[in-house]
Amino acid sequence: MARLAIGDRAPNVVFPDDHGPRTLIEVATPVILTIAPSSKRGSQPLVQYLRFHGESIPILAPNDADVASAYGVVGETAVFVVSGGTIIWCHTSGGPFVDLTSPSPSGLTTREFVAALVAASMASTLVPSALAAPAPPASARVTRACE
Repeated sequence: MARLAIGDRAPNVVFPDDHGPRTLIEVATPVILTIAPSSKRGSQPLVQYLRFHGESIPILAPNDADVASAYGVVGETAVFVVSGGTIIWCHTSGGPFVDLTSPSPSGLTTREFVAALVAASMASTLVPSALAAPAPPASARVTRACE
């Protein structure tokens, strides 16, 4: 399957929650989805929560190859932020830099911004510093594909 981009509908992922199984699509808040090959996973739990000021953002780390395939990132390390069933931010291990530009003219909500910020931090740790390219100049064209 082709790699998904910002603005694409997110494939659904089922995960356990305090109230039973939930799906990625039904979660109202942004969700951070991390995908990595099994050789890079370690013992990361499936679900963790980032909690701040009474808010909670789920961080999912499925170890199912079907999820990587559905997102078009088989064999890669990737981080996606999904909100309302739509990918609002993403980065893959092949991308040269992390881009936090807004995917919509109206900008990100505070929750979406925090989720994207945490995802960007996670993504920056996935790219070895020797392979990381410098950020492009501000005049560079911004693309919406996951990089």
